[in-house]
Amino acid sequence: MTHGFVELVPFRTDYGAKFLGTIKVGPAQLHGNIGYLKAGKSRDAFGIDYGTVAPACDTTEAGWDGDSTSRRSFIDSIELHRNDPASSYYGYWVHPAARMTVAREDQVLWGAGLEIAAGPYVTFLVEAHGEKYKSAAYLWGSPAVVTPGIRFKSPGGFTIDGGCEFKLAPHAASPDWNALFGFSVTTGTLSKRVKLVTDGTLAGTVIDKETGKPVRGVTITAVDTAGKALATVKAGGKTRPAVVVTDSTGAFSLLLPAKRIKALRAELKGYVTRDVKVAIQPAQVNQAVVELAKVEVPRGFIAGKVADAKTGLPVRALLTFAGTDFQPIPNDTGNGTYTIGMSPGSYKVIITAAGYNPDSSEYVVENKKTTPKDFALRMIPKKGERFVLRGLNFAPNKAVITDGSVLF
Repeated sequence: MTHGFVELVPFRTDYGAKFLGTIKVGPAQLHGNIGYLKAGKSRDAFGIDYGTVAPACDTTEAGWDGDSTSRRSFIDSIELHRNDPASSYYGYWVHPAARMTVAREDQVLWGAGLEIAAGPYVTFLVEAHGEKYKSAAYLWGSPAVVTPGIRFKSPGGFTIDGGCEFKLAPHAASPDWNALFGFSVTTGTLSKRVKLVTDGTLAGTVIDKETGKPVRGVTITAVDTAGKALATVKAGGKTRPAVVVTDSTGAFSLLLPAKRIKALRAELKGYVTRDVKVAIQPAQVNQAVVELAKVEVPRGFIAGKVADAKTGLPVRALLTFAGTDFQPIPNDTGNGTYTIGMSPGSYKVIITAAGYNPDSSEYVVENKKTTPKDFALRMIPKKGERFVLRGLNFAPNKAVITDGSVLF
């Protein structure tokens, strides 16, 4: 916007806009801007007529005595000696003011800069900027400069800037060079009080300790310094949940007060509940990985082989556990072996096989142990088949088997 005495401003209001951008990588910052200036229309106003010279004293009254003849004589003396450095009248000539209309053009505004911090108190800078007139090129006939510089900062808020501005191209409409210097002082007296951030984000993942895969549906609860599981917390200026459930990737996130929270509690049926200590840094995203181990179920095994009592060949059979909800379990059809995992306890197993008499046995399963048990099944005799029983003793003249008989 223009301001001041209207007759001294040779144009109407200019309008323009700039788009600014910054990219920060480590200690370096890259700035860029692009814009456009819509030039206000020219108008008749006073300006400096550089094509004319006039005596500097010609703007005074008619003369010391008010006589126009004396004034004319004084001006003639100035004209006579204006180019003589030894004369007291040297330099009395100036470019006069005159009414004029200045030609004006729209401009493309551009610039780019690079800042590199060499430490907490020193920054190196270099920037280039210009104003491209509509009828001129960027580096020909338009202002364009490059400015290297350095900035010194102090902990107390005192900053000194120094640099030198150089013409970016030989035909740019800018001075060949221009030294720059400036300083600034900042103070917190009038600045808005900044509220101290005491909350931090805790983001993490829950994985299976054995497989390393993410675990879904784990309830994560914040635990305070007194060891109490919390339902809600005050964070970010309002009351928030202190409990969250992991998603399909095992991930979770909570905004928590840094000084109040000391641990996270992870719970899921089938896994051992675990408290994990955490340290939350304010105004940061704090990462955590929680490993959960599955609940160990007491388990033992029975193992053995089912074979033909006479030939020793493997027999395909079913093992049924009396008094349980277990479905009958087949043994291996190739070699007759079996291995079955079961909870510790006492069991009665019944072995059945097509063409064989059933057999049964009782045994005890112990945790983390394998109980061996082999079965030898006898074939069911066929009609008309002759078989011999050995080891049977009968009482004299009676069909009574004595107690000492052993069948083999």
